[in-house]
Amino acid sequence: MPSGETIFKVSFDKEALYIALACLEKDPAKITGNLCRRDHLADTDFISVYIDPYHDRRTGYNFRVNPCGVQQDGCIYNDGDADDDWNAVWQAETHRDGDGWYAEMRIPFASIPYRPETSTWGFQVHRYTHISGEESAWVVWSREQAGFVSRFGEIAGLSELPSRRRLELLPYVVTRITDPAVPGPEEIDQYYNIGFDLRYNIAPNLVANATVQPDFGQVEADPALLNLTPFETFYAEKRPFFIEGNHYYAHPTFQLFYSRRIGTGERNARIRYAGKLTGKTPGGITIAALAASTDVADPSPAYNIFRGGERSSKYAVCRLGKEFNEGRQRFHVMQTAVLRSASRDIWGDFASREAYTSGIDFEALFRDRSWGLTGSAVFSAIDHEASLSSADGEPANVYGSGGQLAVRRQGGRLQGSAWGRWKTGSLDLNDVGYLAAPDEINSGIWLGYDYTPDGTSHLLNRSILNFNYWRQWYHEGRAGYDLHSGDPVWSYNRGHRAISGSNINGWIHFRNFWELWYMGSYRPEGSNRWETRDRVILIDGGEAKIPGGGPLISEPARWGVQLGASSDGRRPLIGSVEGQYFRDASGNSLALLETGMRWNQSSAMRHSITVGYSRSDDD
Repeated sequence: MPSGETIFKVSFDKEALYIALACLEKDPAKITGNLCRRDHLADTDFISVYIDPYHDRRTGYNFRVNPCGVQQDGCIYNDGDADDDWNAVWQAETHRDGDGWYAEMRIPFASIPYRPETSTWGFQVHRYTHISGEESAWVVWSREQAGFVSRFGEIAGLSELPSRRRLELLPYVVTRITDPAVPGPEEIDQYYNIGFDLRYNIAPNLVANATVQPDFGQVEADPALLNLTPFETFYAEKRPFFIEGNHYYAHPTFQLFYSRRIGTGERNARIRYAGKLTGKTPGGITIAALAASTDVADPSPAYNIFRGGERSSKYAVCRLGKEFNEGRQRFHVMQTAVLRSASRDIWGDFASREAYTSGIDFEALFRDRSWGLTGSAVFSAIDHEASLSSADGEPANVYGSGGQLAVRRQGGRLQGSAWGRWKTGSLDLNDVGYLAAPDEINSGIWLGYDYTPDGTSHLLNRSILNFNYWRQWYHEGRAGYDLHSGDPVWSYNRGHRAISGSNINGWIHFRNFWELWYMGSYRPEGSNRWETRDRVILIDGGEAKIPGGGPLISEPARWGVQLGASSDGRRPLIGSVEGQYFRDASGNSLALLETGMRWNQSSAMRHSITVGYSRSDDD
């Protein structure tokens, strides 16, 4: 039984849903409330309200507040996956007295999608008490049972909800005048821009968004990164237009849609216009459709909203899905297209080609959602533009494919999964998606044991032990040729070994709330095709592509260990220490030792310090 009682009441009117919550506490001094940034609650009590307006037992929304009134919200999909970037307009007020702390929430119906004809919603209340580490909820279920949204309780009687349409229009005008500090005649740099954002509720469960020449000047800038790998840096999306409803476009295995492809990459790149439609129909079909047009604007200080720029590109993304049997089975199809108008002779192949990708995926859950079977397949087609300066004629289209099949057990103390995946060497999703590397066949297994004694152990609160094993091969055979003579130099066949590995890792939570984590790993000898160059620099300073690309590089066998611990996270002063050591068969090694301390001085002030030592011997 929880140490403190939690009481809540729910009401509604034509405008909003209202929830009143009382978090009773026998000793009010034990209430912990810290001032934090919105959506970044840490080291604090909080109360969460979860709602499933569609009552589809797979999707929902979370509204959370702490005793200081700091809010956090998020979207839940696939019966447990979270999208913390989702934000809604809602209100919360809190209060404390000698019996505990209290919260009142107002959630406007205009801020969440729902079906007016559905009078019963999924509902859950969850409370966390930081000083005791205690969690309590209205509806509880065993840790051995899978699912999250599907386990919610219900609130009924939500009848006669409004189904009116709602239109929001946000125009903007930006102007800037800069006097550059340069010698010579004074030249004033003028800049101005206009545009608008639009949001229209076609129905309470279907939302249309549009933007014309959007301004993202207030969006948080990307962190500065030094990428020395052969793979493209992946940046998180922070632009509001693309964040809202982005989980509707998420393919479970491959990233067919990477919104950072749209309107970025050039100093004067801009989105001329974009629109999207997201939601779920009364028949249970999820819809996610997006169209956008971009170009590179004239470098003059004025961006004319009606005048097109260079290298115009059109993007289209559509994902449709249907769920069955209360969300236990689902099936989705997805299609993307990129059309470009740039000249290949001026801007190169990537800026001029057209690209199409298609995808399908399914999931089937059995035995009270404890067992699952998932599968997916994707296909890509690249249509290269012919070069006017080349006599080779029109280049051939390039087609690629990829897919995955997996089975998993997600209920009970012993859980696990087994999977297999392939990506052909010609699979290319990077026109509007993201694929770090093609040309792979891989498979693996995972086994996990979750030990939760539920108070019967004098030593542990919880312990998790995991075992992972995977293997990877190359999907395509390749051969390399001498740059000058054209003679074969090296080759390998399809199925050549790439890398494999295994590890055992775990986490232990003791009764005194100290934590311990550990890991041991081993990777046998393998090969890597991405760490060698596929081009050489000539004596005259030019470059030439190596016929067949770069050769494989050998990866020596490697083993390593990791061990870390932290003190009671409920206390004002928290310490941690972690050490790692890795070594390979060639004698290369990496050692790292790090320790840190965090002091929660007050509800509004925190201090932290970290000291580390590392040594790398790499020949």
